[in-house]
Amino acid sequence: MSRYPNRAERVYDSLFKEDLIFLADKIVTDYEENYKDDEHVDYIQLTIGTNGDLCEVTGSVEYGYQTGDNSYTGGAYGYSHWGVVEITDESDAEEVADSLIEQLSELLAYEDLDC
Repeated sequence: MSRYPNRAERVYDSLFKEDLIFLADKIVTDYEENYKDDEHVDYIQLTIGTNGDLCEVTGSVEYGYQTGDNSYTGGAYGYSHWGVVEITDESDAEEVADSLIEQLSELLAYEDLDC
């Protein structure tokens, strides 16, 4: 049994946060190396999608991600709830992860309301 009984709490799992930090770090590096001096690119948009379900293999939260506007073809599209951030060379990967986690937790909590 998960130590997080509901889906809104599952996104606070440390493995999920580590994944998000790793991903954000890679995107910050990509921005620094490829877009920092491009006057037409102010940031890279990162979207994380999840339903709050747990992966049977890792025990962490299942998710998909996409960068930019991938409309109907991005990795997050198959999930009900999305967290969206803008990443630049100034972005702190842990703060990015925290923002995404808060967004996703709030969305998952609304889904579990019995109204």
